[in-house]
Amino acid sequence: MKMLLAAVAALAVLSGCATKTLTAEQLRRRPVNVVYKPKLLTAESAERSGIVSALLAIDKDGGITQIVWDSKLSPELIEEAKTHYRPPKTVRVYEKCEAGKCTPLESYSEQVIAFAIDASSKLDQKAEPRFKQLQPPYPQLSEENGEEGKSKICMVVDKDGSSSSPFVEKSSRSKRLDVAAQKTTAEALKQVSPPFVPTKMGGKPAATVVCTTYNFILQ
Repeated sequence: MKMLLAAVAALAVLSGCATKTLTAEQLRRRPVNVVYKPKLLTAESAERSGIVSALLAIDKDGGITQIVWDSKLSPELIEEAKTHYRPPKTVRVYEKCEAGKCTPLESYSEQVIAFAIDASSKLDQKAEPRFKQLQPPYPQLSEENGEEGKSKICMVVDKDGSSSSPFVEKSSRSKRLDVAAQKTTAEALKQVSPPFVPTKMGGKPAATVVCTTYNFILQ
C-alpha cells in the first residue's frame, strides 16, 4: 500500500512539472520564432489604450503548448485582448544549425495586440522620439540592382513611452530596403529608454502608433 501511495505521489509531482506555467520573463529567454505584425485596435479613450502581448510557448515540434498574456500598464485589457486573438494551430519548428547539423529547440513568438488612439483624433500632444533618427545604409545588392523606393516603418508607443518592435506598414517593394529600414529603426530605439515621450489625450498618457518613412534614392 505504501509503495502504491509513493508511486501516485511521484506521478502527481511529474504531472505538475509537465504543466508548470511559464512566466513572460522565462519565455523571452528562448530564441525568437516567427515575428508577427501587431494587431491594431482603436481605443476610445486614453484609459482604454495600451499594449497587450500574447507570448506563445512553442515546443520542438512547432506546437503551441501555452499562451502567456503580458501587459505592463493595462492588465484590464488582457480579457478584452483575448476576444480579438486567435492563435495559430502550429508554428514552424525553430532549428539551430551548426556544421551542417540542425537541432530543433523550444522557442517563443510574440503577438502584440495594441489598443491605440487614432492619430487623427484630437490629441494634446503627439509622441516625440527621444532618439536621433538614423539613416539606413543602402544595401549593396539593392544598389547594384537599382532598387529604389519608400519604406514606411511603424511602431506602437505605450503610455510609459516604451515601444513595440518596428514593423513594415508600407513596403518599398524591396525586401532588402524594408529590412534595412526596420533594422535601423530598431537600433535607434535601443539608444534611449524609454525611447519616446508618450502621447497625451485629455491630459492623460495614451498609446498610439508612430510611423516614419525612409526614402531610398540612388545618387
